[in-house]
Amino acid sequence: MSNTDSDKVDNVLGWLEKNAFWNADILSVEESKTTSGVGVFLKTDSSEDEDNLLLRIPKANILSSKNTFICNLLNDFNELYSGNPDVNLTKGMHSVVISFIYELYAGKNSPWFDYVSTIDPKQENDEFSNIPICLWTTEEKEMLKNTECDLLGMLNSDELVQFYIECIRFAHINEKYAGMPEIFDLELPSDSNELESFLTRKHFEKVVMFAKYVQTVISRAFAVDDFHGLSLVPGADLFNHIVPVMQQQDETSKIQGRENVHFVCDGDDVCTICGESNCENHDEDEDEEEEMIEEIEEEEEEENDGIDEHEEEDMEDDEDGLVENDLASSSDSEGSDENNESDEHDENQSDQESDTEEIPEISEITMDYIKEMEDELDDDEDSEAETAKSDEEVSTLSLSEDEAESMPNTQTGHSMSAEEELAAQLSDSSQCCDIVLTNPPLEEYKYELFNTYGNTLSNPYLLQRYGFVNDFKEPNVNDSCLLSVQMFSYLKNYKKNNSGIKVKQLDVKLQWYEEIGFDIVNDLVNDYESAHQNEDDHEHHGDHEHEDGGGCCDNEGEDAEMTDNTTPETWQLSPVVRYDGSLSPQTYSLLKIILMPYKLFQSKLVKCETNRKLSRRILHLLLPYENTSQHEEIHQLIKDWCQSRLSRYNDYTSMKASTKVREEIIHNLIKQEQCILQRVINKLS
Repeated sequence: MSNTDSDKVDNVLGWLEKNAFWNADILSVEESKTTSGVGVFLKTDSSEDEDNLLLRIPKANILSSKNTFICNLLNDFNELYSGNPDVNLTKGMHSVVISFIYELYAGKNSPWFDYVSTIDPKQENDEFSNIPICLWTTEEKEMLKNTECDLLGMLNSDELVQFYIECIRFAHINEKYAGMPEIFDLELPSDSNELESFLTRKHFEKVVMFAKYVQTVISRAFAVDDFHGLSLVPGADLFNHIVPVMQQQDETSKIQGRENVHFVCDGDDVCTICGESNCENHDEDEDEEEEMIEEIEEEEEEENDGIDEHEEEDMEDDEDGLVENDLASSSDSEGSDENNESDEHDENQSDQESDTEEIPEISEITMDYIKEMEDELDDDEDSEAETAKSDEEVSTLSLSEDEAESMPNTQTGHSMSAEEELAAQLSDSSQCCDIVLTNPPLEEYKYELFNTYGNTLSNPYLLQRYGFVNDFKEPNVNDSCLLSVQMFSYLKNYKKNNSGIKVKQLDVKLQWYEEIGFDIVNDLVNDYESAHQNEDDHEHHGDHEHEDGGGCCDNEGEDAEMTDNTTPETWQLSPVVRYDGSLSPQTYSLLKIILMPYKLFQSKLVKCETNRKLSRRILHLLLPYENTSQHEEIHQLIKDWCQSRLSRYNDYTSMKASTKVREEIIHNLIKQEQCILQRVINKLS
């Protein structure tokens, strides 16, 4: 969601003009009709334009912890001084937040100054300021009691304060190298047990300010690749978010996104150490490398064991001879190589003198220019692939290329301008982040282009990460209600009202489910839903075609996110009812294992011989796809639990929030949850 003020847009667009490609021919940035800030609009006279590239920015120009001036300091701190294993300042949310704060502190010395200065949380309107819900007032948290935010632990500020403490420690250790941002200029007490209470009691205003930084950055960050991780991508955060809708297909419901653009970035084959694609210099899996070395050593030992002493002596003699021959031949080779290099240098020098030509200066980077550069790169790659070379030719070519890289542009005698360097970066799409048009905008939104934070996030997660929720009038179809409290109450009553043997049997079943069954259930659910998603995608592909390189069907990252968000972290978080009144597959699975006769549990699940057979039995006995037995009993339990959950909300209408915005957020959250619970009751009755 874009919170950039309209009077600051020119600064952002000016930065993009120098550091990225912004398709100004077809885009305009104006006041949004759907939010309090600005939005990106497709110009009406360009609706027939075939261009689908709206923004391209080199990864070298994004604001990530790998690109910031404190990168090495963060790495050193994490290795030498970090006092909290749960806070890693080199990765994820932690790294991009602290990087942003230091770049903002650097002022005009920061290469992102014109960008970061437009999103300084200090300049936000207090009514709409992004303060995480974990720092809301006591009365506001009381209004949210027994809501999803409460049940999921989102009202607890411990994690935020621990992050702040690590940032303060980093700032003091590195003050002489990186300066001291005001937000970190605090002296912490020596007693580590008093740190949290010290900050929340004596410096609560600074904790709130730090929390604003966190919310501001996270609401704009994008997952780029395995090297950069979460990063700020200037321009990409100008596009506002739009909620998905629920579409009815036959007898099933499906969540359908409505976004017009997608964030596209090559991140699958990126080296986590250097960031290069298909890197051959760094082995990402050190354990695998060690295993291979051990295997080789074992094989060598086995081979040596089979060789007698006489053969070993002969081999040692041979090895000594080989070493001497190698040294001799190496010496001859070096002398020969020196002569060859001398000849090649003379030839290259004459070639440079004869081939030097002027490169036309670039006045403007356009779509046509980027396309032309990409085509040239493709032609060069094809030409290299088609040309057969001997080993010596390949070696010579590699050497000359390395020398060329060490002396940029000596062949042409031309020094690259900033525009030419940017154009070269933009021509390599694998080293860039793109925003591409996937669906045309609608007239009802004045042709505003929308992105999505992901079509799987419920209102509580939107509030926690981005500081807003969907209005009750346009509900979030990803919302759900957790029934864990009711489940534990049921288990407690069961144990109270049953004999010792029954209680032990229940404990055995739950222990088996936690250690074995739960993971298999989640794998089966993900496989089943992915298969059905692929079927839907296949039907979707049949309706139209896409150009290579993406389009509205380019949803791999989104599918992965969906899997993560729909999979409960533990079996205790399994009982969930959904927006459309349905039960999650994991809810059925958990209740079926609880209700299953113990003899059946032992014979069919515990004593199963193979994992494959166990998976088939779990699919048939526990999941709702093939077997509907016990569903009536399960549905009655769920109805009772929903009634219980409905009765636990506080009378939020009689309470007051500190701002009108927060009051509306709380009302929207609770109304939506109550509506879901009542929908489940009505559907199961």
